[in-house]
Amino acid sequence: MRRTETHLAAAQRIAHVGSWEAELQDLDDFSQDPLWWSDETYRIFGYEPGAVKVTHELFGSAIVPEDRARVWAEVQGALREHKRYEVEHRILRPDGSERVVHEHAEVISDPATGRPVRFIGTVQDITERKRAEELLKESARVIQDLYDNAPCGYHSLNADGVFIRINDTELKWLGYTREEVVGKMRLADLLTPAGLQVYNQTFPVLKERGWLTDIETAVIRKDGTVLPVLLNSTAIQDDKGNFVASRTTLFDITDRKRAEETLRASEASVRQVIEASPVPLSVDGTDGKIEYLNRKFIETFGYTHEELPTRADWFAHAYPNPDYRRVVARQWEDAVIQACADSKPIGPVETQVTCKDGSVRAVEFVGAAVGHRLMVAARDLTEHKRAEDAIRASLKEKTVLLKEVHHRVKNNLQIVISLLNLQAVRIKNPEALDAMQETANRVRSMALLHETLYLSESLARVNFGNYIGNICSHLFRSYGPKAAHVTPDLRLEDVATDLDQTVSCGLIINELVSNALKHAFPDGRPGKITVELQATPQGRVTLKVADDGVGLPPALDIQQSGTLGHQLVFMLAEKLHGTVEVARNHGTVFSIAFQKHGEEHL
Repeated sequence: MRRTETHLAAAQRIAHVGSWEAELQDLDDFSQDPLWWSDETYRIFGYEPGAVKVTHELFGSAIVPEDRARVWAEVQGALREHKRYEVEHRILRPDGSERVVHEHAEVISDPATGRPVRFIGTVQDITERKRAEELLKESARVIQDLYDNAPCGYHSLNADGVFIRINDTELKWLGYTREEVVGKMRLADLLTPAGLQVYNQTFPVLKERGWLTDIETAVIRKDGTVLPVLLNSTAIQDDKGNFVASRTTLFDITDRKRAEETLRASEASVRQVIEASPVPLSVDGTDGKIEYLNRKFIETFGYTHEELPTRADWFAHAYPNPDYRRVVARQWEDAVIQACADSKPIGPVETQVTCKDGSVRAVEFVGAAVGHRLMVAARDLTEHKRAEDAIRASLKEKTVLLKEVHHRVKNNLQIVISLLNLQAVRIKNPEALDAMQETANRVRSMALLHETLYLSESLARVNFGNYIGNICSHLFRSYGPKAAHVTPDLRLEDVATDLDQTVSCGLIINELVSNALKHAFPDGRPGKITVELQATPQGRVTLKVADDGVGLPPALDIQQSGTLGHQLVFMLAEKLHGTVEVARNHGTVFSIAFQKHGEEHL
């Protein structure tokens, strides 16, 4: 008996199942009836074995209040009907923790009278099992929710293609209820004619191979509209490898199909524009394949797309010289890689291309990476280059001719100067001699201009600073003894003016410097003549001629002066649309300001 009791106690502890027994002395009031718990029952209710006296009141108070009425109803029913009862309820332990127990009990009756005399039962702590069941239910609920409300359709078909399961998402797409579909409809019933053809080809493959991937098809909704879908499926097989059912996912590809249609329409429009373009165009893949050549490209170079399937073929035809071909191909491919990496345009690249008929054309290529393609435009420069060469030759011829004209004009002016000098030798009147010399200097200034133009690279504009320097050098040599004690101070910027302005300015410089050399330094008086030339960014030119000589007479009105030199200065300044200012401090300063032609500013 002791061994049996020991084994029973160990078994109860291991199984977490306790036993109990209650004598039924007063069926109307259990409170005084004896109640016995096994050691494991004590532990289940949170007590050390034998630590408390077991009573019906202790048992009743341990039951969670919300479960008490249900438990006592089961007990009373068992007593009335002399039957077993099972009940699950919650208990509260002394430490405040809540547990779930399962009680199983039966009524023992007196054989002679049939009166219930005691209860014998078991109590099992099923808290962990209940928690596991709740977790399992929650997990099943989450899985079912995921299945029903997934962003894609799910269904299963039996071997005959009949729906045996379908999720809510697919039902919403189709517009049917589950009752209308499951067990009643076949997938083939929902397919378009093209989709049915795909189904008849692929469903046997699924049964045999066990999987299908990325099958595009279309199903017909209940309202008659068509839904394009992408289908993937795997087979459920028994232990012998026989097909049992399918597991299939469907994705709505309506937006993708619309995008594809839009892209196709866009590409068709772009292709029409490219085809109608007056510029030779090619569409290349970044892998080096030429996808398309427009009509103008074929007309210009003579090669068809069949002859130029890749850029390598284009290089082979366009550049027969292998060394030159390798250089061009390498440079172009490097530019393509850079364009694809940095999204920068290619070119312009100017080169010569050999056409199919053997002619060589000058061509300028530009390109741009668009996604995985390269758009290349070619501009035929052949006629442009010929026109440029013709213009360049004509310009060279005209330049030579103009230089020759300036050279001849300069020579003719030199003859005039020589004639004036010969005439001056016979003149005895000092005033007439001075007038002859001044005339010669004026002609000399114009001759220097034509000499400068003859030596210049540009015939449209003259380096004014160099020209002024040449005039001043000639004048100082011309006046010999009078200029011996005078120092020239030239402050000339690099200013370019046109021919008309240069002639006027040259004559002004000639008059002012000549006048200073003749009158500013009498009796060998030393001094300095300063000539300044400056230009502003706005194109305004300032020309100054200053001397530190004796200055002008105080009573002299320079504008009313009867001398030819002063009259020429104001007349030429007016021709330049410029202004003349005269200052008389410590000598004389003439300032002439004007706007360069072609650079007028408001």
